[in-house]
Amino acid sequence: MTEANRSALEEAVRSGKEISWTWSKPLSLKQGGPATPSIEVRYLDTKARAIPDLQITIM
Repeated sequence: MTEANRSALEEAVRSGKEISWTWSKPLSLKQGGPATPSIEVRYLDTKARAIPDLQITIM
């Protein structure tokens, strides 16, 4: 998620839709991104607001 698409994520959480993420190494490299992803997971409350003390980074 980026700030540009935050509202789409918040709306999906509020409406109860399933949310999934994908990562493509070729697409990441094409866009100038890393060869190895780093994923930061943040927990959201029922109003789709991040809970500051609940997060994990997967590398």
